[in-house]
Amino acid sequence: MNLPDTTAEPVKADRKATLIGWQGLTVRVPKDWSFAAYSGDAKSGYFRVESPASEALEVKWSEQKGRPLLRRVLGDFRKRLFKDAKRSKLSVEFAEKPRPLSQLRFRGAAPITFRWKTNRTAYGALWYCEECHRVTLAQVVGTASQTLGSLAFDILSSIEDHPAGDKLVWSVYDFTFQAPKDMLLEKHQLQSGHILMELQNKRDKLVVERWGLANLILKRDTPSGWLSGALYPHLKPFKYTKDEEAVHIQGHAGVVFRGQMAGIRWLTVRLKAYTALRRPMDRVFGYGWHCPESNRVFAALAMSHSAERAENLASSVVESISCH
Repeated sequence: MNLPDTTAEPVKADRKATLIGWQGLTVRVPKDWSFAAYSGDAKSGYFRVESPASEALEVKWSEQKGRPLLRRVLGDFRKRLFKDAKRSKLSVEFAEKPRPLSQLRFRGAAPITFRWKTNRTAYGALWYCEECHRVTLAQVVGTASQTLGSLAFDILSSIEDHPAGDKLVWSVYDFTFQAPKDMLLEKHQLQSGHILMELQNKRDKLVVERWGLANLILKRDTPSGWLSGALYPHLKPFKYTKDEEAVHIQGHAGVVFRGQMAGIRWLTVRLKAYTALRRPMDRVFGYGWHCPESNRVFAALAMSHSAERAENLASSVVESISCH
């Protein structure tokens, strides 16, 4: 079995930009910028992407039941800005409709744009999306320069506050994949040597992982043997098999894991699922592989109520990953 060696269009590599995808929002930033801070969830949250120098992108969002008063949102933001500046004994300049953002549009509509200056300068935008019901405030902050405005326009104009299709793009630290947009992030670990993302909806669960420094972690083990140990916490509830010759992923030999729950654990899971009027996630299917080109190890496991559904979900995730 061979999986396609291509990725979906939204997650193609861009040599000049880094794609950030988090909680349904995507944005492209300069190649040397990196994901630096985050909080909240899909309904209300924040993230920050920083350059190696002094610039940064800050994005904050919240879902609203009714159409919000954006002027009030902007007024609250302005009050906090002036309050923080006063506490730091800084003067503030604040103006709307800065010239560098005059052509900024989100799905054809003009947002409220602004510029502020203290000891730092920022260009930002505030808008509401009728489709995803999100209020989003995004700003590019840096030192005053002739290029900050054009940089802010390039970055802000690349923001998408929700996906166009039925897949969500997750992309941090040069690790990008797609998952169904109704799957919520339940658990995650973002480290330089290990990224773990666990997503779940009412029907399925996904575990997507990437490990770095493969030359060290595989020094005394094969990819198949090492993956069995690394994935054991997720595979433990299942009676599973491992096939080392069933798949090639982007030119690399892969490992296939498949199995189902059995015994008392299986009965317990089924009972809980039926009590909640849901189908039990008692089947698992997944892939793992070593990419020598990137010196990384990858894995994607899917849990669902049927073997076919779990396999289709895991396959779609793996197809969206570009490992090198």
